[in-house]
Amino acid sequence: SVVGSRVLISVRDDNSRHSVWMSDGTPEGTSLVATGSQYIDVVSTVFDAADNDLAFFALRDGSERTLWSVDGISGEAYSLGSLLDHEIYADESLQSVLHLGSRSILIFEGLYSRHMLVTDGTVSGTEVLQDSSGDPVFSYLTKGGHAVSGDQLFFSRDGHPWVTDGTLEGTIRLDPARETGWLTDNFQTFGSSVLFYTDGDAGGYSIWISNGTPEGTIVLATVSDHVRGFL
Repeated sequence: SVVGSRVLISVRDDNSRHSVWMSDGTPEGTSLVATGSQYIDVVSTVFDAADNDLAFFALRDGSERTLWSVDGISGEAYSLGSLLDHEIYADESLQSVLHLGSRSILIFEGLYSRHMLVTDGTVSGTEVLQDSSGDPVFSYLTKGGHAVSGDQLFFSRDGHPWVTDGTLEGTIRLDPARETGWLTDNFQTFGSSVLFYTDGDAGGYSIWISNGTPEGTIVLATVSDHVRGFL
């Protein structure tokens, strides 16, 4: 995985012990980042944040799992602490990373649980994503079930459309007047806005557009037939 001007390398020895190395292509610029006793969740997610190319991975050592960030510009690696500190359990693996400007959302999913961490690549800037009421945000970000526009992530939660910029006050529901949410899906970035559709509204399926605010989230049309998606 290329990270800025460096490459990350995952290595497993004959004793099934895993390690992560970083190199700038020279012997003196090649060094060990971290070592664990078992598997690495992700070493392949790269993004640009605050003018630094960063990558994240989670490394297990016995019952302990540690989250790491690697700066591909400076060559520095940072331990972001134990995942248990954020109540992310052993069966939850790091599935993906979504980038929102200077913050990123890390998606952890297990068989019966899922968590979303927001991080700026530092220990103090890494925490469980919460909504404006202070409740943890849990959402399966399936293909079509989310979209990134600028520094905002649009996603479905409990049948309603939500948006987050990674902050407490910036994580809000976009349809507060809509009482019942059955299905919100097929998010599609459209210029500086996002399209999606909902099921269960009066008259059938509604096609919406949003600029990331409740006031700027409106219904474009309501149709009786099933909306299959945006071409």
